[in-house]
Amino acid sequence: MLIRQATLQDIPKIAQLERQHLSDELDGDSATMTGQSYSANDLNKILNTGWIVVAEIDTRIIGYVIAGSWHFFTQFSIYKHIVKQLSNTGFNGVNLNESNSCQYGPIWIASIHRGQGIFEKLVDKVRQLSRKKYSHMVTFIAEANQHSYFAHTKKGQMQIIDFFDFDNQGYYLLCD
Repeated sequence: MLIRQATLQDIPKIAQLERQHLSDELDGDSATMTGQSYSANDLNKILNTGWIVVAEIDTRIIGYVIAGSWHFFTQFSIYKHIVKQLSNTGFNGVNLNESNSCQYGPIWIASIHRGQGIFEKLVDKVRQLSRKKYSHMVTFIAEANQHSYFAHTKKGQMQIIDFFDFDNQGYYLLCD
């Protein structure tokens, strides 16, 4: 398995995976949640201004993670809400803002490859790349998405810094 930065040639595959697996983690009560899906054009912008890291086996992408500046993400209303929330939120004595933090996520791993340490490798690589520009990565996890909550707080070593409601859903705000 290879963990690497995505290239322009990977964008169509990642966009397809985004569409196909947008609701993989959603079941039961969380089935009413909606996720954020990115088009090939969106992914191209993220690749040019942020980071997309892929896990690959035999030229097949089996996982990916996205991170980038708030500037791109705030075109979507939930991210605008999060940036406002950041102005009132600190982490380890640091006031978080758009200059010292970036948006991290989503992360996806093919179900047959989960539980093999790929999550940690993807997070470690995107963290390593983003640290060149930002001190912290910030993400949000729907309260109902316990799989993702566990993965991020245990395997990803992220800490809860706040909780917020958006569109009648509760979300944890996490930071590393």
